[in-house]
Formats: sequence, C-alpha cells, structure tokens
Amino acid sequence: MFWNIDVKEQEQDLMAISRFLLSVFEFAAGQPGNIFPEKDWLDFAGKDGAWFYRLYERDTENGKNMRRAVDRLFRMEQGMRETIYKAIKHDMEFMDKQAWKNGRFSLESDQLPDAAQKILKDFFGYFYDVVLCTTHFHLNELSDPMYSRKELAKDYFKGKNKKIRRICPVCLNTISNGETDEDVEHYFPKSKYPCLCLHPYNLYFCCSACNSRFKGTKSPLKGKQRNLGSIFLPYLDTVKEQVQLEFENPPDADSEIVKLHPVQDGDPNAGEKIKEFNRLFSLEERWSGQLEDYYMNLYLWYQEKIKEKSGEMSLEQLREELEADIERNRIMQSVQPGRYLEGEYTKWIARKQLKAFYEEIK
Repeated sequence: MFWNIDVKEQEQDLMAISRFLLSVFEFAAGQPGNIFPEKDWLDFAGKDGAWFYRLYERDTENGKNMRRAVDRLFRMEQGMRETIYKAIKHDMEFMDKQAWKNGRFSLESDQLPDAAQKILKDFFGYFYDVVLCTTHFHLNELSDPMYSRKELAKDYFKGKNKKIRRICPVCLNTISNGETDEDVEHYFPKSKYPCLCLHPYNLYFCCSACNSRFKGTKSPLKGKQRNLGSIFLPYLDTVKEQVQLEFENPPDADSEIVKLHPVQDGDPNAGEKIKEFNRLFSLEERWSGQLEDYYMNLYLWYQEKIKEKSGEMSLEQLREELEADIERNRIMQSVQPGRYLEGEYTKWIARKQLKAFYEEIK
C-alpha cells in the first residue's frame, strides 16, 4: 500500500485457511466419480475435513450456495476439475516471485469457463462472507480455535502494523480505531478473483472511503493487462518508496494540486504502476483537496511566529524555521504516518515557494 504494511502476524492463519480450501479442489480433481464421497474425503482431510463436511451437510439457508457449488464441481468432468484446481493453486502463489517468469505473472482463475467461475464465487464467497465474517473457522493449524474477522483484525494490528491502527495505509487519513472502523479490502476484488478472497497477500485494512467509494470492485488489472509486474502489490510493494510528490499551481485552479511521479533511478515500470494505483484510489484528486487547509495552517502559524518576533523575520529566518518544522514532521512520521502529505507540502513551500510565501505572511 502507499504506507508500509506488514503481513507477518496474519499470514500463517490465512494461508492455512486458503490451503485448506484449495485442498477441497485438489481432492475433487483426484476423484473419478461425480459425487462428493464422505468416507474418502474424511480419509483425505482428517479432522479439518470433518468440520468442513458438517458445514456441507448442514441444511442452512446461508450455506446452500456453497453446497450447490460443491455438488456442481463433482458433476463436472474430472479433467475440468483438474483444470480448476491448477488455476486456483497457481493464483494462490502470486506473491512468490520465484513462481514468476521473467518478471511476469498472470492470474488464471478469471479465465476459467463461466460455470467454473460461478462455483468459485459461491464456494469461496461463503467462507469469506459467512464463516469469517459472521461465524468462525475451526481448523487445527489456526492460532485460535475459533478464528473469525475479530481474530484477523487483532492479529493484523499487532507488531509493525500498530502504527497504522489509526490511519488508512492508502490515503493516510485519520480514523479512530482500525480494528473496528476500517474495512477489510480485497486488492484483487473477490467478485472477480474469489479464490483469493482469504489470501493473506490480498487482504488489508483501509478506510471505507478507499474501499467503497473510490476503489469499490475495480480491479488493479485494467482491460487486457494481465501482468502483475505492471502494478503495485500489497505487502510486496510500498508505494511511498517509489513515489515523489510534486506540487503545481495551475493558472485555472483555485489552489495547488498534487501529482505523483516516480522517484529517480527507481523501478522502470513505476510510472505505469503509479498511474494504475491512482486510478484505483484517486489520491491526486483527494490529496489536492487538502492542500488549501495545509496552506492556511502554515500561513496562520507563521504569522503568529512573526508577531512573537515583534514583526521582524528575515527570509533566511523563515527558511530555518520551515526546515526545523520539516525535520520535526519527518521524525513524527515514524509514529504518525498521516503527517506525510503535510510534511511534503511544507518541504515544497520551503524549497520552491519560499519567497512567495514570505511575501504572503509579512
């Protein structure tokens, strides 16, 4: 994401869940018959398989689509079941750069026939929407015997992610409590890539504006673009490290605007990646709307400083004051990432607009 996020705390549990759900398709691919055989499944999957089979047998309204998906899966030709399994397995390895070929990796599950994609949506959708978000997983490998969204949020905001508990890692806006107030976002939307809906490298917490209002169901892969090497990936990339902010003052605009540009000597594909990231979250437009407030804060703050100095402040003194504020902001960003945009804007004022700002506040 734009700010650094860490996958370590939740990776083991979510990978265990994803691997288990994948095992259902692995089992189906190896079965010659066209029904879901209970005994063979229990021999294959053990205690975890028994938990799954109880869900499959349970006659509940919210589980009917999952049950029908399993039944439709087994009614397919075995060759198609093998194809589905291989596509899911392939896609679940997208975070492993060793599985890439010449810096390229393309997801495959969205290219399956419509009937197969409907099975994936109904099957994986149930385990995300119902099991994770309203009940719990009960698998032996999990750190908590009743693993749900609550446990996911608790784990996510441990360790390195503690410092983003109160900010959105995409837009850096402040929130009150990430565990309860932020949405779980799917970078690759679960409507198009349902087999990744519980994958640790596809889930992160962000504000509802980023999740619902701006990104929504948009895919980071636009049109015919299929190479994951052309986009930023959560946890594997930190956008801030690839971006430098530039501020412009167009003659037809009421205030300055923000532009995201690649850093020099960085990733040669960074320009394309930044363009797609901005398409998803509209950061340039949203951040540009905050600059007027930042300017007024600086204006009022430095007018007060001039009053404290009895109306006397030289251009060089102003530069020194601004540089001191920039350094304080840089230090505070380690615990308050939301200060980033204000810090970059202050830096631009100090180093490219100093004389104009000085004339304004005198």
